[in-house]
Amino acid sequence: CGEVVSLTLLSAVVTEAVAYIFIYRTSEYQRLSASVDKVSRIIEKKREAAPAEKQKAASKQKKIDRIEKSLGSAEKGLAFVKMKLQLLTMTMHILTFTTMYHHYNGVVVAKLPFSISMISAVTHRSLEGTDWSECSVVFLYMLSSMAFKPALQRLLGVAPSATQADPFGMHKALMGEHAK
Repeated sequence: CGEVVSLTLLSAVVTEAVAYIFIYRTSEYQRLSASVDKVSRIIEKKREAAPAEKQKAASKQKKIDRIEKSLGSAEKGLAFVKMKLQLLTMTMHILTFTTMYHHYNGVVVAKLPFSISMISAVTHRSLEGTDWSECSVVFLYMLSSMAFKPALQRLLGVAPSATQADPFGMHKALMGEHAK
């Protein structure tokens, strides 16, 4: 168990370090990210300010639409840079997972304190027997990866901003805050 978690952590650290060196530190990424954040804040401020008349509301909406078009081009550039990051991350995950899967295939790497039939196909994958509380490398790797990546990104200061992480405002909608 400790070995799988350690290897997953090492893989995540290496992936984030390479991403930091080749992507997050580049002037292109920093410029695009700052631009998206700045324009998103401007749009949010303009939407919050309520106009007194209908005519002002129409002109205000036109201004917001114009600003949103400039946001679109910055987001496209940022999406391209992030696509390279996703490709790097995917490659590292595939290499790490393949290596660990071949090394720990059929080996119980942890004993779970629960047994949920809905996820037993993942938790017990490639294991023989009927003890559904036994955990395979697949589940432990998946769980560890999901835990380490966001923590490492916050630690390195490269976690996506609130506007980049939630471009459609779903967090506000789920939390009951209404878009204006």
